[in-house]
Amino acid sequence: MPNQAVEDTRAVQVARAFFQAATKLSEDNEDILPQEDGEDRKLSVFHLFSEVFPEYAQDKERMTSSGKHGLLRLQFNKIGYERYGKE
Repeated sequence: MPNQAVEDTRAVQVARAFFQAATKLSEDNEDILPQEDGEDRKLSVFHLFSEVFPEYAQDKERMTSSGKHGLLRLQFNKIGYERYGKE
């Protein structure tokens, strides 16, 4: 398989579609999506993404993660930042 840039991978395409389908831009600048999990619950959007699409996520806590072909949490969050114009 040819070496692809992260922007061109199927995992990135799925992550962008996931953000579009599962999140919404708020008019309130104080609204944010949880990026980390809580003490007793999994709250992050990345965790949900890794549950729904384990083949496209490198989640250290999941044994069914795809390994080298999936997105890291940092890469996934960057897609969300780009989508909503955050830094």
